[in-house]
Amino acid sequence: MELRHLKTFTVVARHLNFTRASEELHYAQSSVSAQIQALEEDLGVKLFDRIGKRIVLTNAGERLWGYAKRMLGMTEEVRAEVSASGEARGSLTMRVPETMSAFHLVPVLEEFHREFPRVRVTFIPCDDSGLREELNTGAIDLAFLMTEDVTMDHVNVRMLGTERLVLAASPDHRLAGLAEVGPLDMEGETRLMCRADCRYRKPFEAILRDEGINSDLLQFSNLRSLKACLDRGMGVTIIPELTIREDLVSGRYVELPWTGDYNETSIIMIWHNEKWRSPVLKAFMDKVEKAFSTGY
Repeated sequence: MELRHLKTFTVVARHLNFTRASEELHYAQSSVSAQIQALEEDLGVKLFDRIGKRIVLTNAGERLWGYAKRMLGMTEEVRAEVSASGEARGSLTMRVPETMSAFHLVPVLEEFHREFPRVRVTFIPCDDSGLREELNTGAIDLAFLMTEDVTMDHVNVRMLGTERLVLAASPDHRLAGLAEVGPLDMEGETRLMCRADCRYRKPFEAILRDEGINSDLLQFSNLRSLKACLDRGMGVTIIPELTIREDLVSGRYVELPWTGDYNETSIIMIWHNEKWRSPVLKAFMDKVEKAFSTGY
């Protein structure tokens, strides 16, 4: 049983698609198929079934997947601990909200890169849709969320701090001149939200829902697009204050005097409880915790 075959198997199992697996691995699709076939012949079992145009893991494939992830994790541990060069290598992949990657994690990444220049770090915008599966399969090493509620099983949760939230709009917006803005004032209003940072908006939306407030929603893939619409007075946004602090000072936007209960969110770090924390992953996590505990 070759480790490269196991790695190929885990990527195919994660995507359940040979084409996407071959693109990620930079192999020809025929090579991916050949490696899976060799692994099946070696083990004497069928790992995938084809149902119509879809492929699914067999029972044997499901069992192998768990073992394969642990074996590949141990391989990384061996490389990290006994590498002849003594220089840490490898990669880290994390789901990170745009606010955190742009503001909180830049000094952490700068320090980490100086210490571990050969480690490749990839930040992916946070997205609820596949986070549970990505943690379970090892597709990502770590995730950061801005939320008060984590309902996923088999994950470790580390509280890092809190982030102040503000309800903001352009200075000429209809709500900008009010002495107070409550849930009833949001009737018929348009909410401008970043899709990738969406968890922190849910308690705010729950308040509106409980009050029976009808409001429209426009979602954006990045903060720049959201701000462009905010500039045009197309709606209001609830957003981490740090994200638009300079814009509030300059007068580009105004903070609306929100009277609702919800005005901050927690910042948390999560990882699968069976995830092996390599020396470089542990080093990154330690630097993140230190940064939040000392306030940079």
